[in-house]
Amino acid sequence: MNSNNGFLGRTRLVRVLFTALAWLIAFGCSGLVHADEAAGKVISASGSVRIARNGQEFDAPRGTEVRAGDVLMVAAMSNAQILFADDATMALRADTVFRVDEFSYKGDDRGALQKAFFSLLKGGLRSITGLVGKRSHDDYRVTTPTSTIGVRGTNYQLVQCEDKCRNADGSLAAAGTYGQVSEGHIAVRNESGESLFGTNEFFHVSNTHAVPEKLIAPPVFLSDTLAGRRTHGPSAMAMVNGASNTGSAAGADAVSGAAVVALTGSGATSGDSMVTSNSAGSVLPAVVLAPVPTSFQSTSNISAAGPAALILPSGSSTVLYFNVQGVQVTGTCGSPPCGAISIGEVFVTVNLAAQRAYVTSIFTDQSGGIFNLSTPLNSGGLPVSVSGSTVIFGGTVNVSDYPTQTGSFRCSTCGSGSTVGTLDTVSISGTLTPAQATMTLTGSNAYGSGGFTVNVPSATPPNVLGAAAVIPRSGGGSNAVGWTTWNVQTNASGALTGLGNTSGNNNAQVGSANNITVGTDSATGMVWGYWHGAGAHVVDSNYVSLTTGANSTIPWVVGPFTASAPTSLGTAVTFSPVGWVVNGTSGTLSSASLTADFVNRNMAVNITSSSTGAGASTYTMTGNSGFSATTGRFGAGFSGGSCTGGCNSANPSATLGGSFNGNFIGSSAQAAGLAFTFGYGLGNGVNGVIAFKR
Repeated sequence: MNSNNGFLGRTRLVRVLFTALAWLIAFGCSGLVHADEAAGKVISASGSVRIARNGQEFDAPRGTEVRAGDVLMVAAMSNAQILFADDATMALRADTVFRVDEFSYKGDDRGALQKAFFSLLKGGLRSITGLVGKRSHDDYRVTTPTSTIGVRGTNYQLVQCEDKCRNADGSLAAAGTYGQVSEGHIAVRNESGESLFGTNEFFHVSNTHAVPEKLIAPPVFLSDTLAGRRTHGPSAMAMVNGASNTGSAAGADAVSGAAVVALTGSGATSGDSMVTSNSAGSVLPAVVLAPVPTSFQSTSNISAAGPAALILPSGSSTVLYFNVQGVQVTGTCGSPPCGAISIGEVFVTVNLAAQRAYVTSIFTDQSGGIFNLSTPLNSGGLPVSVSGSTVIFGGTVNVSDYPTQTGSFRCSTCGSGSTVGTLDTVSISGTLTPAQATMTLTGSNAYGSGGFTVNVPSATPPNVLGAAAVIPRSGGGSNAVGWTTWNVQTNASGALTGLGNTSGNNNAQVGSANNITVGTDSATGMVWGYWHGAGAHVVDSNYVSLTTGANSTIPWVVGPFTASAPTSLGTAVTFSPVGWVVNGTSGTLSSASLTADFVNRNMAVNITSSSTGAGASTYTMTGNSGFSATTGRFGAGFSGGSCTGGCNSANPSATLGGSFNGNFIGSSAQAAGLAFTFGYGLGNGVNGVIAFKR
């Protein structure tokens, strides 16, 4: 009842607005064409949806015709979708008043008048444009109280805020029109001129005289609050607040000139002391321990309240930051003294549309210990938020929450007795500008804790490639691994020649091995094949270097990764294999499928593959993973599987298992490349790569 009473009050206001605007419609426009014909129809109506037409109001349930001149009024806790005759879709959110000013469409008649003119008087909408406007951009527009929106073939959303839109921190958002482009381009025009916005860009127009301002991230109220009723556009994203970094400059990158900061912070036992170390104990004995912001959640579900939008001159929704070898972070400790930490690589990627960041960090401590720490893909990335003039990212992840992705916590000397092990917890926090990311990383396990802070300049990668391969382990078995950009090298034919950072683990170079291309897909740039024979150089997952022998095969797949997969692809997109390599050339692939949810960013894979020869076996494996919003990367240990045939008769007690890794390929995730390995270890199983397409 309260909702209906509120809507009646709003209805009276709409009547007043409708009357006051009638003279504008009559004298300020070219006239309502085809007012007696249906422009479209309501295909979904939830809650109270009404139409004002010719001085009358009536309910507009599913199937109701929508005509030129109609004013649609959507009440609180309600929404509606309209399908227009040109196949355009308009989704109206709660508390919205929307008018169809003019509409005319005559199908394939190229000589006929085409018009699709609308007005958003209040509230918000999401639209996928139809055929009107394809022939001439002047045929389509949406007018708001601050501006006029034109299209260039697009998927976009708008919200008109009039002292009612709230930021996630509770503050009142500035009045005006806010918008987001999901695909294509839109032109925003008012008395200041015209501004063009592209895919995954956001804007705010405060009044009819104001120049549209580009936002570095979308305000939270752009997302529809009626969960489960969205059909297009990004879902609401959790965000996090964090503290800004403090400290003093301790060095500089000789290559990039980026300053490096060493922080004092809370130690293992005292609030302001630096961590002490010994060669076998402290996890990061070379650095100063940095405090973890208290607002981060120490769970796999990283979330917190998000703040207001920030306006910065950023021209891209995805920003990459990269720092390479040569950085030294130093500090002064007690006994034993601190040494230095050498940064092998820090790679930060940020998708401002998805409000997620991903971090890969590879570094070496004073005793020669190597750490490979990254954001687990199943975590969904680190939340990105905005507070005042600062963009913040960060969160805490625990190895126990990601049992199939322990490589994200791996280190060469942090196990018992300085053996290979994992950290229990990794906390990452940082701030962003278009020029650089400032990142603080801390980690701990039962043997100690420590951390460092470093500035990472924004950078243009040498390529936009993602690659996956199966790398052998010293002593038998293998791992499926994946890398992108700086860590992928190919030859002139597109065949993979190198994979991984040379200072960490899971790296491989073709060396003198034969590089055999098995297949290509010209539409996506995907290439797959394998290295065969002696001479390939590998650093395995246990940080052991080896050179392959005469019978070795390393399968690989490579292609341009998907930087920002559109959510409009939906929640159940199926990919099928178009090529593969299994056990060199001796294995077979019986079946494989990959299914992706591009709204929630997760994927599942099912593979059945067989070995041949003595003890031939058929392996069935299933797995699932989140994937990166910045590179389309996925990967995890298989969650289930079985074996029939010879299986592991020589060692029945061995455990069946394996892993997969890869990434989506193409600007709109038209394909995917996946590497997999599964079996009983010691070469008893199957491994290979699969090229998928949807």
